[in-house]
Amino acid sequence: MGFVEVGRRRGSVAESNEIDGAALIAEVASETLAAADAAPRDQAPPLTLYGAYRQGFADYLAGRPNPYRIGSRFAGIWHEGHAEAASNDALDFATRAQACWGARAAANPIAFLRRRR
Repeated sequence: MGFVEVGRRRGSVAESNEIDGAALIAEVASETLAAADAAPRDQAPPLTLYGAYRQGFADYLAGRPNPYRIGSRFAGIWHEGHAEAASNDALDFATRAQACWGARAAANPIAFLRRRR
């Protein structure tokens, strides 16, 4: 449900009891659309579930915090994308370890890190 803001403006009206509601709503709507077009798009997170998931994935790689309100559906999906990126990072580490030192090093990342020194 949309809200309409009514502002004061000075102008001459033929009849003091007459308000042109359609013109007033159209004016407010055009001002809102102009303000939305002027806003930077990088500041606002996406408003789709898939967009929130991809945002979480990208934010993990960039090290950014969650832009969504805690407890919202988008925040949960963002965390899923964030966790997926973290698990992919861990899987990449395991693959690199297995390629370098074999399956035994992949099972024990601490031993892998000690052995590299």
